[in-house]
Amino acid sequence: KKQPNGLENVMNEISKNKKIIGENLKAIREKKGLTIYKVAKQGNIRIEQVNSIEIGEKNYTIDALIGYILGANISIDFKE
Repeated sequence: KKQPNGLENVMNEISKNKKIIGENLKAIREKKGLTIYKVAKQGNIRIEQVNSIEIGEKNYTIDALIGYILGANISIDFKE
């Protein structure tokens, strides 16, 4: 079996992290009692974008992610 190269390793990590982020965002949305429709409407994004983010399977834009965060009224802290 061929060993993955550096780029393949990076892409695999990105994919894995997108799934984790999506799972966490979905859990937060559900805990808040928000529907996919409400997050999409409040965040000014399409329902398909909400699904893409939560599933973590498609590439989505940073604008879609920000729309999701705003639509779900979530804050994100970045720590070093």
